[in-house]
Amino acid sequence: MSKVLSIGSTGLRRFLRERENIFFVFIFPILIILFVGIQFGSSGLVSTLGVVGADTPVGRAIVEAVEAEGFQVQEFDDAEAALEAVELRSIEASIVVEDLDPVDSIEPVRVEFSSREGFGIELRQTVETSVQALSVDLRSQRYLIEVGGVDAATADQLVEFSAEEIATVDVSVSLDGESLFDGQIEQFDIGASSQLVLFTFLTSLSTSGHLILTRQLGVSARMMASPTPVRSIVVGETLGRYLVALVQALFIVVATGVMFGVDWGDPLGSAVVIGVFALVSTSAGILLGSLLQNDQQAGGIGVMLGIGLGALGGAMVPYELFPEAVQAFSQWTPHYWILRAFRTLLFTDGALTDVWFEVGMLGMFAAAFLAVATVAYRRSITA
Repeated sequence: MSKVLSIGSTGLRRFLRERENIFFVFIFPILIILFVGIQFGSSGLVSTLGVVGADTPVGRAIVEAVEAEGFQVQEFDDAEAALEAVELRSIEASIVVEDLDPVDSIEPVRVEFSSREGFGIELRQTVETSVQALSVDLRSQRYLIEVGGVDAATADQLVEFSAEEIATVDVSVSLDGESLFDGQIEQFDIGASSQLVLFTFLTSLSTSGHLILTRQLGVSARMMASPTPVRSIVVGETLGRYLVALVQALFIVVATGVMFGVDWGDPLGSAVVIGVFALVSTSAGILLGSLLQNDQQAGGIGVMLGIGLGALGGAMVPYELFPEAVQAFSQWTPHYWILRAFRTLLFTDGALTDVWFEVGMLGMFAAAFLAVATVAYRRSITA
């Protein structure tokens, strides 16, 4: 047992000593999670509108309409600060409302809308609709003041009363099927879970060349020459690779929790899911390193397989967006099942008992990969 632990810990230390591994294994995934999280804006999946002039009559009406549609509003003191927030992607769009009384002013009140290209479409539609509705009320008020001779307060009351008396169309909305996410999705939740899956598997495959170097440099032969059973060598190398995958996954969990406030749900459920998937990744990496004879070839093929299987399994684009035929193929990847488990644990407040089927599927992948990888690696060091 001591020899197994020694081989495993040595493999982990050897991996961490390489400086390039520190960046690609620990820093790069966090940067990707940060980039993906920024795309969702300052409030996750809820769009935010920056408003300059929220205390003006027109501004108050627009803010009320925007908030009624479920969007969030952030007030700014000047247009430059609001535009900078749009450019930095902390908000989706901004409006600048001219400080004029829409009833007394002869000039029209100017409302400037700004957003990045391709973003803020729903916010723009909401703002345009509210401005159009407000302009109808204002024209009615002006007509009552100019023709009817009433004051502004009376005109406002008459317009409001007439709007209540006019028959409206009732629209009812019902949900067909089940909601994909029952809980609140925060800014970095989706990126954190998907990138953990992608990089844990990718690292295990892309660094499988270390096993080849171990054979080429004679390290495996020297271990075989020592009074160390072959089984201990195989288990020790597997343990070392498993520790690498587990350390990377746990680092992403802790870092995203501390830096971005990601809630990983039920601790026991997440720990089991991550632990089993780390074993799947480890087994796949050992299998690849045992079948190939060139470490550069292993690195290239590992990256290709890691990215390809990650994309197919939904680690880059949510698998719910795939056509049904592609989703059928996605189920043949372990990524699909761990992401399904994370959907339940992170977004619907599920527990381990709610993801037992996904854990079982991951266990089947791990058992199959590990069985083949153990035989292949044993043959590679004894041949």
